Amino acid sequence: MADLYKTNAGLKELARRHPDNQLLSGRGPPGTHDVDLAMSVLNAVLAINNGPKSTVDLPIFEKSLCDGEGDRSSETIKLEGPIDVFILEGWSVGFGSLSADDLTKRYNEAAGSNQKRYFSEQSLESLSTINDHLSDFAMKVYPLISTVVQIEPTTYEYVFRWRLQQEHVMKAKNGGKGMTDEQVHAFVERYMPGYELWKEGIWADGAPWAGKGLRVFFGEEREVLRVVKPTASIETNGDSADNTARTSTAAPSGLSSASLPTSTTPSPLTPTKSLNTVDTQDSASITPATPSKPFDPSYSRKFLGGKSPLNPTYDQVPSLATLHQDSIILRCTSHLVFFPMQGPGGRLGVHPLNKKGRMPVGGEGYLSGGVELADFAVELFEVDRGVRVALAGEDGVVRVWRVGEEGVQGGGPEPGLVLKGKL
Repeated sequence: MADLYKTNAGLKELARRHPDNQLLSGRGPPGTHDVDLAMSVLNAVLAINNGPKSTVDLPIFEKSLCDGEGDRSSETIKLEGPIDVFILEGWSVGFGSLSADDLTKRYNEAAGSNQKRYFSEQSLESLSTINDHLSDFAMKVYPLISTVVQIEPTTYEYVFRWRLQQEHVMKAKNGGKGMTDEQVHAFVERYMPGYELWKEGIWADGAPWAGKGLRVFFGEEREVLRVVKPTASIETNGDSADNTARTSTAAPSGLSSASLPTSTTPSPLTPTKSLNTVDTQDSASITPATPSKPFDPSYSRKFLGGKSPLNPTYDQVPSLATLHQDSIILRCTSHLVFFPMQGPGGRLGVHPLNKKGRMPVGGEGYLSGGVELADFAVELFEVDRGVRVALAGEDGVVRVWRVGEEGVQGGGPEPGLVLKGKL
């Protein structure tokens, strides 16, 4: 929603009217967006398929202007219809305001706690003002949204570093125009009370997108750790360490994405990234396992994928306490679990979830390309013929199988596709 901010003059006027409210000292929190502009743009987008060659001029907010304070550009981006999906990206899309009593209760509880809370550093009056602005924005804009994808890093601290990286990239391209590192840190701090107080309202009962959203959990390197489809309203006491980041991994600053239905075409949720694990049970946070005796793997895929080791020394799903903290152990779909196994030929175990009870020694079956594994990937979303599974071997060849929900037996079938590079 960055491009829906008020102009720089409008932001300064807002700050002048609230001199004691640090949260409104610049762009970011609810109240700093131009709601009338948002309604005008989004309603135009919803009607774009109604006529031939319809267009909408999308505003641009240039963050590098006014010494990093930003201002609305005189230029626009022309969007031409017809379209199927329109994505509204913004750090607070879907956030839900609190009742006055709930806000006061949360504030008083934080005041009596030893745990750090960014919102407790603000006055209750300042938070109430932001809460009212959020309520107004939600009432006008949220009925237009059909789907929400909430992206959450596992700790708030990642957002500071990610947003600083974003600023550095922008300044490298524009000759150094933007905020200093200290200004970026102070800028991000003004967002934190929103994450702590209002982000769980995304999945409140009665939201227009209820039952049609996803929560995607990201790690420190912007890798997808887990995908959850919320099934009920989330109860929280504000102690969770996650935060919502609605931005692509290329330029994260802490956000959520929403799609709008067009007037003639449904608005399907269309994931654009490879996702690791789907879970139908919701979780407010992820706590990485801390191994008691991490091993030093002789082979590390950090140099290949920039992520973690892949050195299977087991023939069953191992205890987390025995593994290096970056080890890749599982990839899951709604019907299958995949895990690297000990044994010759680079084996990837395949276990169907409909098989209950103790797993047999060696597993139900496995896939093997005949060489040691360098990496593997599993397609997230299943189709009628199952999911595709790709094994990258140390011979530089990628082998691809399609596995049905019944899994495989023994050594499994030969790969259906073999990909080789040319020297």
